[in-house]
Amino acid sequence: MDTSSSPEISRLESQIQALTDLSTRLQQLRNVPVWLYKSPNSMMPIEPIREQFENLRQLGSNLTSETVQEALKAARESEKDKSELTLRYRRDTSKAKLRTPSPDSPRYYESSLTKVSVPFPTLVGDSVSLTLAGLPDYIRNFNKTSAPAKLNIWVPTRAETGKLRVPVTVRLVLPDILVAYCVLSTPASRSGLSVETVTVSGPREQAITISRMKSQILITKPHSQSEYAVYQKVSQQIFKMVQVYPQVSFQQLMSLLLSYENIFVTSCSLCSRILSSEANIPPVVRVWIEGEGGGGGWDSRHVTCLQS
Repeated sequence: MDTSSSPEISRLESQIQALTDLSTRLQQLRNVPVWLYKSPNSMMPIEPIREQFENLRQLGSNLTSETVQEALKAARESEKDKSELTLRYRRDTSKAKLRTPSPDSPRYYESSLTKVSVPFPTLVGDSVSLTLAGLPDYIRNFNKTSAPAKLNIWVPTRAETGKLRVPVTVRLVLPDILVAYCVLSTPASRSGLSVETVTVSGPREQAITISRMKSQILITKPHSQSEYAVYQKVSQQIFKMVQVYPQVSFQQLMSLLLSYENIFVTSCSLCSRILSSEANIPPVVRVWIEGEGGGGGWDSRHVTCLQS
């Protein structure tokens, strides 16, 4: 029986399309900068904020629409159906052909790792929390031992330099690789500094000009996402790690960020490629692998390789 023109099938296809569109909107909003959810700051550009709030408003309207609500209701009812009497289609394999693997195609990788992975390494002296007062000394020591990487405290204008206060923004520069802005705060639950947000951008991304009181102030964008997909992906991965492991110390975060110094020449440990075949993105995921006799190292992987 031909069911291609059945009203029931048409209705299901319409509901599936509605849910697919909703999922696409949600995925797009995952790139909304973290600062959108924080208190307004006079130094932030207004137009991007308005645009993101408009996107959120449109998502809310789409979510509450009758079409999407009916599709969600049908999906819930489908999950409850245990009769196994729902319509199933048999895949037509009459025209399927066996694909001959290309000589250049990488073979399937079977992981033989017996090592243990943890979110962040345990560093010497990490049991002592880094405080705001100790931050300048840490930065000086870091710049001496981690060259050419360079740390400094970022302030919007020279007029705001002076006594340190939280939240404080620390900028890490890996020359010709990336610039990372780390916002540190001091929550009541911790005695030292806590990592609040991390935003990564390219080393030469343009600054923006903000007009204030009839004067032009040139500042960089520590809270705006990068224009480039690779740096957006790095920011997203670090944000996920910090959310899963909120007690991460600033020292551990620096170890993670330094592991990106070879991001454009390091191969994925799972597929042995530098660029992923799906998105042409280098391995932005970092997994710390503990060594058998202590120590360890950061393992580089593609997002798509982890998901496959």
